Amino acid sequence: MRLVSLPARFHNKRLQSTLSERLASDEKTLWTFEGAHVSGDLYFYYWFQVTTMALFLILVFWVGFGRLWIAMVLTGSAFGIVAALFSIYAVLLGAIMPVLSILRSGHFAYAITDKRLIIFNTFPPLMTRDVWPDELEFSSIQEAKGRGTVFLRNVRLFSHYSLFGHWHITWNVMMPRKIMNVSDANTAATHIRALINAREKLTQEAIARDPAVRPKNQGWFKPTDW
Repeated sequence: MRLVSLPARFHNKRLQSTLSERLASDEKTLWTFEGAHVSGDLYFYYWFQVTTMALFLILVFWVGFGRLWIAMVLTGSAFGIVAALFSIYAVLLGAIMPVLSILRSGHFAYAITDKRLIIFNTFPPLMTRDVWPDELEFSSIQEAKGRGTVFLRNVRLFSHYSLFGHWHITWNVMMPRKIMNVSDANTAATHIRALINAREKLTQEAIARDPAVRPKNQGWFKPTDW
């Protein structure tokens, strides 16, 4: 008699429904975890952003330029209107996003399939992020107090910045590509290593077929995301 292993499932019905909708017909769920909290480094970063933005608002907008811009807007000054709009944009990026990140910090869930890692955050609105094998650089565990975090990529050392590029950076901070504070981190890391090994095997097969194909640079100074 052959035993058939059942796919891993979420206890939360909403999460399980969302996961089922995202899976391909031939994709199998190997591991799940829900109710995870953001790692300490990111939690500190969220509060640092909130604190610095609060000080910025007090020192710049309220004490100085804020009153001046309000006066120019009331008199119909084009510069004042543009400055006010830019200020609103800066506040949205600098204050609302970190606050939202703090509210979402205890609502992470993870699913590892035989094809990818799927990251969920259940704080409304529910957000998801797919992490494919090409995005996985390694599988390293940091454990403390019965919980572990699985790191998957090098920290970003260099990156470009544009007027709207901050949204991309914010997305990486709100939904980081790592498995944070789970009770069975070793099992998760084992499945991640299997995804990496499968990708490397395909790469080696591609190199064997075509010598022009080379693996991507995985050096420490490669610009990478969180």
